[in-house]
Amino acid sequence: MIEIYTPGHLSGTATLAVVMVVLTALGGALAWAVHAWRTQQRTAAEARASVVSGTLPARGAVVLHGTVETEEPSRPAITVTLWEYGTEAKGKHGWSHTWTERRRETKAEPFYLALENATIVRVEPDDDVLLVDKLDSVTPGNPRTRRAELTHGEKAYVSGVIGRGFHARVDSRRSAESADAAIPGAHGSAYRGGPSEGLVLRTSRRDRMLVSTEPLERRYVRQANAHRLFVGILGVALVFASTVGFGATLVTAAFGKHVDAEIVKARHWTTTSKNTVSHHYAVTARYTTAKDEAVTLVENVNEDLYRVWEAKRLARVPFVVAFDEPRYSSLGSRATIHAAHAVAAVAVTLALLLFYRAALRGALEWYDKRRVVTTGEGRLPR
Repeated sequence: MIEIYTPGHLSGTATLAVVMVVLTALGGALAWAVHAWRTQQRTAAEARASVVSGTLPARGAVVLHGTVETEEPSRPAITVTLWEYGTEAKGKHGWSHTWTERRRETKAEPFYLALENATIVRVEPDDDVLLVDKLDSVTPGNPRTRRAELTHGEKAYVSGVIGRGFHARVDSRRSAESADAAIPGAHGSAYRGGPSEGLVLRTSRRDRMLVSTEPLERRYVRQANAHRLFVGILGVALVFASTVGFGATLVTAAFGKHVDAEIVKARHWTTTSKNTVSHHYAVTARYTTAKDEAVTLVENVNEDLYRVWEAKRLARVPFVVAFDEPRYSSLGSRATIHAAHAVAAVAVTLALLLFYRAALRGALEWYDKRRVVTTGEGRLPR
């Protein structure tokens, strides 16, 4: 039995699989992008609203904003050091280099946060604190080191659990001002040399302490903007794939009916490319609709089918046609697409998803990455 198909096309099953994979991948990625965009927007709003202003609670989780004060102004309260190893390579367009983080170390010590209402809060971070700040110090070499430091006088947002504890800064302020002065956040007395209690911010048992020199919502806004960009890109890609890419195939598969069209003409021609001769075959077939209207279909066929027709052993070929429109037709019993188009669709979809992932990573700052990798042109500094 002669096999009837369009040369270069996938089978009906393979066509359905490709179309479903591409549309599901794009649709799923679009749904995820919308969800992530809204989630990051909501998180940014919550972070913005989480900063405590006015009267502080006696206990519980809080986010405070104030000015950093250290015991020694020249000594950073928090230092994060990255050790990065460099490599270089020569390509077609010259030299390039890459710095890859191999180790990260955080050192933290207690400091004070002076709030706008003159309250002094002692902050006691541990070495697992998350510092959100710029890497602004570089020590050359290979490996090189880069540092982010929280220094005296910087404005910072700090999250943690507030409570009461020994507060040397309260006693020093009392001594400097007067024994009867009301010190915001203080409790008890400094008479007879006894220490006073003050507000202390410590690390939560569940979450890391966060110390940020930028508004807390900015981290989430960057991610939200990246997701929002790809909501548009993925939306356009999904519409394009559903209409221009697979539109005719989807219509044919969903609404097509089987017809036997009479072959009225067949054609054979050759093309030459790089000393290679290729043979091509096509048939022109016609059928009559229920309204007694003639519909003409033209489609490429394989050599076997052409030879059978040429030997006058084949007069009709099956088609799937939707709405009696030639543009919604496919040779055989099921709608099919060209293999090259399928490969291109899968490749573009995969590239788009990888680009989405890379864009999200690019929106992350160094403190949100497990490992920092930076690249540049030219050789490594000597």
